[in-house]
Amino acid sequence: MVTIMKYLKTIPVVLISGLILSACSSKKESATLQNSDASAEKPAAPVKVMTLAKSKISRTIDYTATILPFEEVNMAPSSPGRIDRI
Repeated sequence: MVTIMKYLKTIPVVLISGLILSACSSKKESATLQNSDASAEKPAAPVKVMTLAKSKISRTIDYTATILPFEEVNMAPSSPGRIDRI
């Protein structure tokens, strides 16, 4: 457990020191990199361009199916007879 805590404390220190070292690079190196990138540029490739148009997309799918109930209930009166008036 103690060794894990040591590693957790050293991770931010290593990250911050790496950021500081990468930010302190010399200007000569970056200038030579920019010059070499400019001389090695590739010619532009041809690209097809088209204007956008709004259109409708139909999203209907027809299926054949049979619908069955999950449960059937048959209702019947508890006493036989006819209701004359409510």
